[in-house]
Amino acid sequence: MTKNISRRKFIRDSSLGVAGVLGVLQLPLNLLGQDKKNMPDTVEPTNDLRPKIKVIETISDQVWPNPDQEPNTAIIKKFFEIGLKELTGQADLKTAWQSLVNSKDVVGIKVNPMGAMGRINCSTRPAVVNEVINGLKSAGVKENNIIIWDKTEFLLPKAGFNINKTQTGIRCFGSVGMQGASAGYDDKTTYHSQTDPANVVSKYSNILTKHVTKVINLPVLKDNPSKGITGALANVALGGVDYVNRFHKFKCNPMTPEIYAHPVIKDKVILHVLDALYGCFAGGPMPANPETLWRRNSLLFSYDPVALDRIQLDIIDKKRQEKKLPPTQPAAKHIFTAAKMGLGVADLSQINYSQKKL
Repeated sequence: MTKNISRRKFIRDSSLGVAGVLGVLQLPLNLLGQDKKNMPDTVEPTNDLRPKIKVIETISDQVWPNPDQEPNTAIIKKFFEIGLKELTGQADLKTAWQSLVNSKDVVGIKVNPMGAMGRINCSTRPAVVNEVINGLKSAGVKENNIIIWDKTEFLLPKAGFNINKTQTGIRCFGSVGMQGASAGYDDKTTYHSQTDPANVVSKYSNILTKHVTKVINLPVLKDNPSKGITGALANVALGGVDYVNRFHKFKCNPMTPEIYAHPVIKDKVILHVLDALYGCFAGGPMPANPETLWRRNSLLFSYDPVALDRIQLDIIDKKRQEKKLPPTQPAAKHIFTAAKMGLGVADLSQINYSQKKL
């Protein structure tokens, strides 16, 4: 792959209306009320008449029956029913899933287990993954054609996902393995940054290039000093290639959107669901202080990784503002670069962000 990655502009399915039987609470376009001139690399509002991009947040204070237990599975199922029906425009949950996948697909579920490395587990929750699996199976996807994955295999069990590389059941493994052969990386599908020496590249995971036909991306609500937030773009882009530490001194910009722009990611990711059941506003991506976490009690759904990251950025910075901490936005330039590349929408005036409360 050359330095000049294809940057074809796309806008995934967007809003057809702002209705909701549960009642939709339209939030302020800028949760922080920041003056635009003080915002780095923001995208200028436009007079675009196209339908706005949907970001749907489902919220319930009944998510956690007990702080030490997994989330209420019935509430999680309801979140998906509400969020996916609104996002897809379908009449029921099964039809919503059928609009995304078919029986011939091999679907990779990209989780974020990084938070399990510390003493506090702030990772993609198994209850969320299980509901995705239920939805995929309802749409006809075979169990063994569902792969839970991440870059680093040893973190998956720590986050609650059992390794399975057999030909039966839901598979679960990493690009870098610990039990038998790992998926590995593709020597022929690589990324070269403009800041790299001539012979330095990052290789895309074989999971993306050879195993899956579609990807469902499940990032976690948390800050990350190296890039502002750990969001939809970073979870699958930086989690989908090897050797990324060299990007951190540049705040992973423009590397994150450039990696995401490759067809093995951009054309395969069909849905982003932000796990905001348990969020981290400081100390991410591996929080060690319980006082920097809070129960947001929600999931956010979107087709658009840039719009979802833009909303997540404001959610985290609003919380940081409450705690008298500086904003993460100056470190999150990759979100606005991604918008300029046509990977999605960062202009808040073009995002239809709504909350649906149970």
